[in-house]
Amino acid sequence: MAQITLFGSDGQISENLPERCLCCGRASTLTKTLTFSWFSRWLWLLCLVHPFIFVLTAFFLQRKMSLTAPLCGEHRIPWFWRNVIVTLFLGIFVGALVVLANVTNKTIDAKGMPTRLDSLTIMSALISCLLMLLMPIAIMLAMILIGPGAAYIDKNRLVLKNVSNGFVNAVVDMHREQSKFERGTGEERITTSPKTD
Repeated sequence: MAQITLFGSDGQISENLPERCLCCGRASTLTKTLTFSWFSRWLWLLCLVHPFIFVLTAFFLQRKMSLTAPLCGEHRIPWFWRNVIVTLFLGIFVGALVVLANVTNKTIDAKGMPTRLDSLTIMSALISCLLMLLMPIAIMLAMILIGPGAAYIDKNRLVLKNVSNGFVNAVVDMHREQSKFERGTGEERITTSPKTD
């Protein structure tokens, strides 16, 4: 997978893109407007303080940019697997909360006296706590590693990561062809940095 910088303004990429799928590089069959968001990665540390503080801070500090992306039929939902993983871990989180609530109810009897817990209940509580601690890490990795995403966004630039090498090569070729007709601009409009697998 590669990384590419595209330019635009007012939260929209203004460059013409080749008819190659953003995800796999094959010929595109459709275009879809995708909105990418980015925030500084240090904000993930706020999950250690409290997830709600992280969500609020990330919401207000995020930057967004839209792109009319060429996609093939197979990748018409480019973030499908990312959404599946995030939903799965949120379900595990809710399940862990239910288990912990059940364990809490077992610790006190009807008279309000503490009860002795069996080993299965203690094991369930420990596994639930571990899953709750690992959930933010799993969601963070899914958001960063799966599907195309924004590596950086500023006022007029979107750096896309996890895009196909075929798409990057098609964009570079298209810009070379355009530069043959537009002499004297002296400005590099695209930068690439392919990653080695």
